[in-house]
Amino acid sequence: MALSNRRKFILILLASLFVLSAIIAMNQKSIHLLYPKKISNISPSVANELILNNETLILDVRNPEEYDVSHLAKAIRYEPDLVNGLELDTPIVVYCTVGVRSGKLAKELQDKGFTNVKNIDMGLINWKNKGFAVVDSNGEPTEKVHVYNRFFGTWLKKGEGVK
Repeated sequence: MALSNRRKFILILLASLFVLSAIIAMNQKSIHLLYPKKISNISPSVANELILNNETLILDVRNPEEYDVSHLAKAIRYEPDLVNGLELDTPIVVYCTVGVRSGKLAKELQDKGFTNVKNIDMGLINWKNKGFAVVDSNGEPTEKVHVYNRFFGTWLKKGEGVK
């Protein structure tokens, strides 16, 4: 009988953890739990102001397939050798789909000594949701955004999600 009660307790505990994790996952702000500590996250509006300054390097951390669907107009797809030889105070804005991969890159660049690295908070999805433009692989404006996965696709409110 005690074993049966113990099994019930474990099942209830596991079910509770599952429900709790589902609730957390459904909240967009919970993505910040996956961001590295001590990086500078900026809003799309602030990022846009920095990007209008032609001295800012914009790095897209996503893979080539994602980048080809759409990216920020002045963005360069990140490759590790790209930052070799740059001044450590170079203004850099990084982004990905929701800010996790770019947050990791921001931390990596900071650890290499770069002092002016900013991550677009909640990434390209937030950028597009705030009404900012993206371009396709031909440099033409597009409404398409590679959303990385179906779950992140539910966060896109403006534009057309592509997976």
